[in-house]
Amino acid sequence: NLAGYDKKLYVRKARATKEYTAVVMADLSASMSFGAGYPSKERMLLEVIGDVGLTCLHGQDPVGLIGFAEDILFDEMPRLGQDYIDYLIQEVYGFFKNISSDGNGRLDRSKTDFERAFRFFSEKYADNQCFLVVVSDFIGVEDFVDSQILKDVAANHEVVFFFLDDPSEFWIPRGP
Repeated sequence: NLAGYDKKLYVRKARATKEYTAVVMADLSASMSFGAGYPSKERMLLEVIGDVGLTCLHGQDPVGLIGFAEDILFDEMPRLGQDYIDYLIQEVYGFFKNISSDGNGRLDRSKTDFERAFRFFSEKYADNQCFLVVVSDFIGVEDFVDSQILKDVAANHEVVFFFLDDPSEFWIPRGP
């Protein structure tokens, strides 16, 4: 019965919401530091993290971060809030700042292990359906494209790839 005690018809409007966890998987390998273009790949990465974070903030969805190179460098659990988004950006910014100042960083970042990063994500978020945002320059990804782990992750989660490109990185000067 949709009528109230006063014989008026009442309609309940509701918007079904579903918490949708977003995870930014950020490539922090050495190739992300190369290039002289503006904006740099590091800056573009920070902007993507901020854009995804603010979009999640607007939708009240938690956002997390996995930073990787040849190993997992950051594993920040998904959380809500502007302060948390600021924290994620500061962590990645600080990581790149330390790399440029001391030249070492947390490990030898000469290799990008996409398979390890996707296996880590797959194990950690096996019980959740996530929106995975992969941000990289995708140097060295050729063998990974047809891998089973990528197919498995894409079958269980929404996956988006952001390709950060610096055209000057591969610019070859012409001869005289």
